Amino acid sequence: MPDTNKKPTPLELAREAHAANKGNGAKSLNPLEKAKAFPKSFRHACNAMCYQCIYDPLDKGSWRKQVKACTSPECALYTIRPQPVSTKAKTEED
Repeated sequence: MPDTNKKPTPLELAREAHAANKGNGAKSLNPLEKAKAFPKSFRHACNAMCYQCIYDPLDKGSWRKQVKACTSPECALYTIRPQPVSTKAKTEED
C-alpha cells in the first residue's frame, strides 16, 4: 500500500510552482532580460551574447536550437555556447 503522507520532493514542488506561474500569466524572460536581471551571472551573459548574435525569431527552432547550429568555431564562446535541454530520456543504446 503506497504511503499517502509522503512529502513531495523538491522537483515535484518546483513543477507545481512552475505550473502555477504558467497559469497566472507570468512572462518568461528572454536571455537578454535575464542577463540584465542577473548582471554578475556568467551563464546569463554567455546566453545573452549568443542570443544577440544568432537568434532569428522568423527562423524555425528555438533560440537554443539556433545557437546549437552555430557555425562560427572561431568565436570565443563557441565551446561554451548554450545547448538545447533534452526532455526525453534516451532509451536506445548504441
